[in-house]
Amino acid sequence: MNRLPIVILGHSGFLGGSLVRALTQDSLYSKVVGVSSQELDLTKDSAGISLARLLSQDSVLIVCAGKLKRPTDGFGVLAPNLAIATAVAEAILLTAPKKVLFVSTGSVFGDHQPGYPVETSPLSPTSWYGTAKVCSEQILIEAVRQEPNTQLTIVRPSIVYGAGDKNHYTPSGFLHALLRGEQLTLWGDGSERRDFLFIDDFVSACCALLQCHCAPPVLHVCGGIEASYRDAAEACLKLLQQEGPILRRPRSRPAVDQVMRSCEMDKVQPNSSVPRPLSDGLLLTLRELRSANALGF
Repeated sequence: MNRLPIVILGHSGFLGGSLVRALTQDSLYSKVVGVSSQELDLTKDSAGISLARLLSQDSVLIVCAGKLKRPTDGFGVLAPNLAIATAVAEAILLTAPKKVLFVSTGSVFGDHQPGYPVETSPLSPTSWYGTAKVCSEQILIEAVRQEPNTQLTIVRPSIVYGAGDKNHYTPSGFLHALLRGEQLTLWGDGSERRDFLFIDDFVSACCALLQCHCAPPVLHVCGGIEASYRDAAEACLKLLQQEGPILRRPRSRPAVDQVMRSCEMDKVQPNSSVPRPLSDGLLLTLRELRSANALGF
């Protein structure tokens, strides 16, 4: 197998940075180049041409770049995400890279999807962010339809956590808060359920996907173990041998469970181990946080 060059957009973020560190150590790839928004602003008109200069027909392109979801975002989140997808689509049409992994989100299913959405479930976003991601997915699907030599996989991870996570309302965000001596605060009683995925397991799935000869067009990367935000908060307190209280703030909207499942993961990782329990992932996160603090990071 030829050693392929990899370009990762959004390498300064949590997911992109973790992929850069893992793939740099993998002898299967000849070169791993991380590109941040400071180096290439994908929302600019000429971004597609600039991106194409970094690619070839042997390249693997991983897209982790995007305008992130924030509680105060309105329709303003649409334009930058669509501009990024458009730039990537233009680069695909100009260079026909070997593989493209586009990191999307479970928000494409919205707040009212019944049951456990899988890769083939209908998309029904209920937020501007989810709408932006649905449109971005479709832009890239159309580009690859016109350039059949490029293999596209849309990756929809569940809630990924780990030491490098800057999101405050995740299991690792709760750990960060407790280590700073802060009290934990949940929306309502924190009973809404999610699938929490440790960062190493996300990276492992993406690495397996890159080596898969018949990669699926869509892959849900999820841990397979669901828990509530209150479960996560209590697990963090237990790990640090602390007692509450866990505070509450009024909800701004009704509680909704959002848990995806995958029908494709067994094909990508046929010998994958049992999903990592939240307690194990939190322990690894804590060790890394304490190690970083000891080194002065």
